[in-house]
Amino acid sequence: MWMLSKEVQITEVEGPTTAGTSAIESTAIDISNYDGCAIMTTVATKTDSTNSNIVAVYQSSKATLDNSTETLLKEYTVANNNLTVLLDVFRPREEYGKYIIVRVTRATSTAVGPIYAMRYAGRVKPVDNTNVADNGIYSAALINQEDAS
Repeated sequence: MWMLSKEVQITEVEGPTTAGTSAIESTAIDISNYDGCAIMTTVATKTDSTNSNIVAVYQSSKATLDNSTETLLKEYTVANNNLTVLLDVFRPREEYGKYIIVRVTRATSTAVGPIYAMRYAGRVKPVDNTNVADNGIYSAALINQEDAS
């Protein structure tokens, strides 16, 4: 039986933030031993220009962005209020490093929801997402009784 909650490692890499204009940067996401990583966050206010409220995903050899070791993989300019953005990085190139880092650039005052990383296709299974203390996420497997036997 295939269950998504046992196939992905979900981590909150940045908590929700109140309205502001400073950029938000996630903690580094180690993608070693995973084929992909989907990033998901919600941005409260749409942009009025092309240089604000942008969700960008970088790959880096370091655990922080320093404008020298990272490669921009994708960026998305938020075009709707309360838009949830999902950016999926599949089989990133090893020469760019083992970390994924998310930056949300806010030029207009806006709140940003938590940033989640969903690493998938891991080399080690099963994945356990049930430890709320470690990742801030509660997960439960709900099984159809007919399938449980």
